[in-house]
Amino acid sequence: MSERHLSWENVRAWIERGDAGRHAIAGEPRMELFVEAAGEQLGLSMPLDEAVEAPVLPYEHVHCGMRRREGQRRLEVWTDSPELHRPFHSFLLTVADEVQLAGQPMAAAIASAARRFSNLLASRSLLPSEKVLGLLGELWVLERLLQADGSSALSCWTGPEGEDHDFRRGSTELEVKSTTRQRREHVINGVKQLEPSPGRELHVLSLQFAAASSGEGSSLPEAIERALTLLESDPDARTRFEDTLEQKFGYRDSDAPLYPDRFQLRSEPALVHVDEDCPRILPNRFADAVTPGLSSRVRLLSHEIDLEGLGIGPDHPEFQSVLPVSGATR
Repeated sequence: MSERHLSWENVRAWIERGDAGRHAIAGEPRMELFVEAAGEQLGLSMPLDEAVEAPVLPYEHVHCGMRRREGQRRLEVWTDSPELHRPFHSFLLTVADEVQLAGQPMAAAIASAARRFSNLLASRSLLPSEKVLGLLGELWVLERLLQADGSSALSCWTGPEGEDHDFRRGSTELEVKSTTRQRREHVINGVKQLEPSPGRELHVLSLQFAAASSGEGSSLPEAIERALTLLESDPDARTRFEDTLEQKFGYRDSDAPLYPDRFQLRSEPALVHVDEDCPRILPNRFADAVTPGLSSRVRLLSHEIDLEGLGIGPDHPEFQSVLPVSGATR
């Protein structure tokens, strides 16, 4: 498949800028890749003189049909789902190659490529970007606990089971917060998220991520694969891990191509002990600030905290007692 000057990096830049435009794909017959709807719509267009029947595609977020633009009839295929943009870019270039290089009619090329890409184009409930980042952060922790404690560390991952905190290891609880912001600013969901359980100590692990280019950092599927490798000696734990990803997060192994974005840590992790020096809203303080008797009617209090300059790094003995670090961080 030839990208012919329309690499994903270029297309992603257009999408991120919200550039509406049409970009010719080199070759004959003339075809255009287009970005529309403030960057949400990505598609492929080809002018046609004769009447053709557009293929019917059985996918919720993939559309195909005849459109008239500037007095010209065009056959177009497009998606309005940003989560599909990366694999759909490959799909569109495959269609273009089939038409321009193999000489197939566009309608036939779309139908043929759709069969080959069916697993990618099928309607799925994909994780939004903030959930991907959050899961990457939790997997960052899980990988290190697996390296330190073996497969038994999987039981420390309590967040997916509905617990107030992401991890519990001995008498220590850990809340993992991931961000791509320049400062260590994190969203706290509810007043109990920064309240330790009775008899336990709570820490917040602040992870700052940045987008990484090809060959650098890690994608979500790669982080998952590393954890699976560490669980190879315990098939039951490996199965529990896969079930957790599917049942609690909605991630399946077949979804891997839909999560191509790569991230890397752009600063050292910071471990912040949740005590009187940690910015937080406690349940009793919240109740005092609300009209008496009404605090129980406030179901969720979402707020942001700034941890910039707080906490200790991975070289500190306390960090290593809470979260053992083995191998290089990514």
